[in-house]
This record gives sequence, C-alpha cells and structure tokens, in this order.
Amino acid sequence: PPPWNATLNNIMYIASPLAMPATLAAGGWFFGNVWFVYCAACTYWTGTIIGKVFNAHPALTTYPAMVGEALHARCYAATGDATAAREHRRRGKRAAKALQFTTFYLDTVTQIIFIAQYLGQLAPRAKVCQSTWLFIVWLMVIPVMQIPTFHASRWVIVPAVT
Repeated sequence: PPPWNATLNNIMYIASPLAMPATLAAGGWFFGNVWFVYCAACTYWTGTIIGKVFNAHPALTTYPAMVGEALHARCYAATGDATAAREHRRRGKRAAKALQFTTFYLDTVTQIIFIAQYLGQLAPRAKVCQSTWLFIVWLMVIPVMQIPTFHASRWVIVPAVT
C-alpha cells in the first residue's frame, strides 16, 4: 500500500486519541507503545499482502472474492474435486461477507460511542446525556454515510485527521 494510506490508517484506528489513553493506562508506557508498534506493523503487513493479491489477480476486488478464490484454489489443489472447490468458494464468500459486515458494524458502533464520549468530554457543562450525544453524532455522520465505497472515502480521512 502507499505509505500515506498506511499512515492514515494507523492514525485513525490505532493511535486514535480516544483509544490511546486507555491502551497506555492498561499496558503502561512500554507495553502500550509495543502494542501500537505491533498494530502498525500488522496494518502495513496486511495491506501489503492484500495489495500483492490484487496486483496478481485484478479481478479480486473485494475481501469476499479474495477469500472465496483462496478457498477454491486450496480445496481444488487438495482434492481435485471442482464441485467441492466451487462450494468452498461460495461458503468462503458468504463467511467473509458476514465477518466483514459484523466487523464494520461493530467498528461503526464503537467509533460513534467514542465520538459521543469525546464530545461529552469537550462540553462537560452541557446538559446533554449520552443518548443525545449519540443522536448528534449520528446527524454528523449522515453525509459520510452517502459515500459509496471505501476507496472513495479515503478523501474524507485527511480532513478528519486534521
């Protein structure tokens, strides 16, 4: 992946201002920073692998397609049974879609709660409960929800970081 992509990913998800204090409080300065470095390395490594797979197989444009094709190739190499390999591809795609949806859903819920708590900390005297902050955050993210793909959303990250 391009270095700027990995850097923005690390800033937004690993070194986020809301997660950093909790990570350092739980792990201390040494292990907390070890954890950040480990997560940054994993982010870069997985991005590199996904990039290599895509460069070798440009038709595999989604995670489910990559998982399905990998399971298909592995099953076919092990058994030589094309029908079983196609079934592995179908099940792999379904499992990847379910996992991806669950991950994105839980990440979104976590980010919305983080932002609501952050806004609550920025305005401690405001007579606003967390449910109202969650509603305010929901209203703020409606425009972002209109972005059709993750690829298109990369331009939103830069203003969000600044």
